[in-house]
Amino acid sequence: MKWATYVGGYYTKKKFVEESQRLGVSRRAPASLVKQMCFGDTVMVLDWQRGEPVVFAEFTITGLVLPGAITEKVAEQLEAEGKIKSKSEGGGLVVRECGKYELGSSYEVDADCGEIVTLAEQANEEREEQGEPAIPLEILVQGRLTRIVEPPEMLPDGYPFYRGFSRWSNGVPEDQTGTVAGQVDYKQRVTKQRRDLQMALAA
Repeated sequence: MKWATYVGGYYTKKKFVEESQRLGVSRRAPASLVKQMCFGDTVMVLDWQRGEPVVFAEFTITGLVLPGAITEKVAEQLEAEGKIKSKSEGGGLVVRECGKYELGSSYEVDADCGEIVTLAEQANEEREEQGEPAIPLEILVQGRLTRIVEPPEMLPDGYPFYRGFSRWSNGVPEDQTGTVAGQVDYKQRVTKQRRDLQMALAA
């Protein structure tokens, strides 16, 4: 599949590209949408230029970051099913323009995004059944920058500003191997309304 997403907040095109080259791409998305994604999907990154939407970069979806406590439950189930290929220990503190968090253990998995999110939802249900509070299932979609579009390409029919991801085209990538990692103690940077800042950014 192919997706599109706008960059907003304090990110300019330059900041987004520089951070992605250093740390990889990381974009928040709701569980319901992540279920429809596949590792290997392409995402076009959009920005406003002279009042029009343009594509200035592309990335490939390579992993998901879940809340730490949920990740361990998901990994246990995937391991029981023989779908864990390898494990890496915690990745330490990650500092991005939008916020910072501790990255826990990371697992290379042979499972699709839909299966992973479903297991995460089930882990939350189990917590509630055991009298523990459910954890907000906030998911970070991670990716590898694969293309910088210079000069940026104007979208043929224009495209409205929106938050999150929008499906651009269908299709299934060949390689659907990805990673699942845990996130601890996320602190989001306080910003103005994303759209207000987006519209105010220089081309």
